[in-house]
Amino acid sequence: MNKNKSIEAILKAKEHHASQMLIIKKLAQGRDINGPSPTTIMECSFGKWLYNPKYRIKEILGLIFYEKIDSLHKKWHNEYLDIYKIFQKKEKKTFFSKITGNNKIKPMDVDRAKAYYKDLEKTSEKLLLELDKSHRRFVALSDSIYDLPST
Repeated sequence: MNKNKSIEAILKAKEHHASQMLIIKKLAQGRDINGPSPTTIMECSFGKWLYNPKYRIKEILGLIFYEKIDSLHKKWHNEYLDIYKIFQKKEKKTFFSKITGNNKIKPMDVDRAKAYYKDLEKTSEKLLLELDKSHRRFVALSDSIYDLPST
């Protein structure tokens, strides 16, 4: 991947992350959404980019930058999973809940999801800060770095 494509990819990652946060905010408020965010680090488009060896992100960014982003990315998914689990049970209708119509999310669960979302926002801000730093690093690096063979 050349320098311009790497820069474009990190900008797209930031945009995608911001759009996912808007979707998750709606979810945490108990609103219906179409297609929840992927729950694992390898399912999301950012993870597919970050962990794909052909993009050589670890080599280009350096281990310190890469590990910070990796750590925050994993933390973000773990925190999102707490929210997802609350609303996942809404999707699973038991025989009893079908009869009684009692498969709605309780207000207490929505409150819990909102609290989890606040933690997720903090992690998201840190992740976006690291992505900004990485973007600046991508821009500052020589074009020749991107042409080196993988080690």
